[in-house]
Amino acid sequence: MNKGSAAGTGSAAAVLRYALEEEATRLLQPEEGTPWLALHTRPRCEKQADKHCLQLGIRHYLPLRRSEPAGSGRSGQRRYHFEVPLFPGYMFAVCNRQQRYDLLQSGCLVRTIEVVDQEQLRGELYNVYLASNLGAALTLYPMLRRGRWVRVISGPLAGLSGRISARKDEGFRLVLNVSILGSAVAVEVDMASVEA
Repeated sequence: MNKGSAAGTGSAAAVLRYALEEEATRLLQPEEGTPWLALHTRPRCEKQADKHCLQLGIRHYLPLRRSEPAGSGRSGQRRYHFEVPLFPGYMFAVCNRQQRYDLLQSGCLVRTIEVVDQEQLRGELYNVYLASNLGAALTLYPMLRRGRWVRVISGPLAGLSGRISARKDEGFRLVLNVSILGSAVAVEVDMASVEA
């Protein structure tokens, strides 16, 4: 590979990163008088609730991750993957009282959860959105209340903030909490790419 194509690849990554940041900011932008809510869905109804939000014109975010079944690509078979909810049973939406009622009537939701700290939720979802759309291999993880707070300074996840988890069998992971759910997602990181 020559230097010119490497620079082009680097700038393409920068353009993609910028576009994702803009998209995340636009998606998570607050609306006057209409709060972000956590939506607790019925089991395996997240994508159905996602469709109802689209039909009702409700701005929403269903965090997804790529899943590849264990047998995929074995014995010369074609590899396949599909998208599954990152937080099973939950998604997020900006909706007023009437829209909330319409969603509950759809039969996809168990309940809606009001979020007290809107700014914190938007910040947490921003991190999750960027990490998932930058191709990071995210896994569901227990929420960390303790641990060193770090910021990624280099690599594809540069700019993300979270807590570092170090386990003997797993190495180092950047943990991105979603406080309203009492849960988190984690991605492996190199300690050379983070700062406290």
